[in-house]
Amino acid sequence: MAGYSWGNGMSNNAVLAYEFGMMPLSKWTKQKIIARVSECMDDEDIHVSLEALKKKKKKELLELLIPYEWHHTSSHFNKTYFCDIDIDLLKNLNSDASNLICAEVETKSIPVPVVVTVANWGGSKRHPTRLKDTKHCGIKFKKYVYTRKQKFLVTAGRMQNIEEFQTIDALIAANPEFQNEKSFLEVEYNKKILHQSLK
Repeated sequence: MAGYSWGNGMSNNAVLAYEFGMMPLSKWTKQKIIARVSECMDDEDIHVSLEALKKKKKKELLELLIPYEWHHTSSHFNKTYFCDIDIDLLKNLNSDASNLICAEVETKSIPVPVVVTVANWGGSKRHPTRLKDTKHCGIKFKKYVYTRKQKFLVTAGRMQNIEEFQTIDALIAANPEFQNEKSFLEVEYNKKILHQSLK
């Protein structure tokens, strides 16, 4: 459905996505995730204890979400990903959801040069398409990986692999395609060292 719903501040397709139960990640609350899981269980004949899910933290329940499609939102036509329950993951949960694990983030005080592989998705909820994964170089510091264009949460569902290196030179030697990023990596690394020294 082409067109823009100015009253709702989003495209008509985004309005339709909300009607199908999808939302941007920032809109999902613990209560909304559990309610959506309940709907999906009815549709897919899945049996997971909702009481067990209620005992989970929100950050654990966020592991159940996956980006299905993107739509334009706001008056600036921002590209926003809409998420919904990952049915495959839901089907693989134990009845008491004991195997739903949100890995604790290791809070490192020392910045680490890394190369990350990030999953990209396109298509729609009914026809999701796994696009080509992309690789980025950056500096891992505490909960995030800082790249030139954006930062990634270490535990984000899109994060497929994080390869750590002892030095920036070692990273470049193993990944010569990032040679032009060396200056950025050095500046970012030193910024994090300075940040830590001021603590």
